[in-house]
Amino acid sequence: MTSLFSFLFSAVTPLAKKILVGLGFGFMTYTGVSVAFQAMVSSLTNTFNLLPPDVMVYAQMSGIFEAVGLVLSAYSFKISMGVFSRLQKLA
Repeated sequence: MTSLFSFLFSAVTPLAKKILVGLGFGFMTYTGVSVAFQAMVSSLTNTFNLLPPDVMVYAQMSGIFEAVGLVLSAYSFKISMGVFSRLQKLA
């Protein structure tokens, strides 16, 4: 019976460590990226609010807001994929 418990403990311990490390990195990355992107979006919003209304109309017609959204989404994807590739190396 003791050998069964020692076998189970030796099999479960590395798996538990990998899960906890992955959750820790995942949570910290999500929190950091979320805070950084919220700061960037609020800064961009404040900057765009300072523009005169006629410039805002031209910016909206040219699709600048959609372009900014696409660029921010691409950066978010790049950061996420970089973190996931590092997590695979840890596992």
